[in-house]
Amino acid sequence: MPPLWRLYRARHGPGLDGLGGLFADGRWHALGERVVYFGASAAIVVLERLAHADPDLLPADLRLARFEFSEPVLETKVEELASLPANWTQDANATRRIGGQWRLQGSSCLLV
Repeated sequence: MPPLWRLYRARHGPGLDGLGGLFADGRWHALGERVVYFGASAAIVVLERLAHADPDLLPADLRLARFEFSEPVLETKVEELASLPANWTQDANATRRIGGQWRLQGSSCLLV
């Protein structure tokens, strides 16, 4: 498995406990669910952050971390769970339902 990337605030640590999901919902989870988001490249995690924040207001303590797994990791591809609706980029509830389904199954640790 290739490395995964995560952008986080130094004062909070890498956030691998999933607590962030308890305070805000996201593309693939509903508010109150513990979840950790990663990106497949350093560039995508930075672009994702810039897409949702004013670049002039970015915290000075942002850190970029690379994570590698020493053993194979089970993953589930979104298309194994459901077909994404045509308007999935505008319908956050559709992707949250898919993410919730994946979480309930508990069959893998990564949703790709």
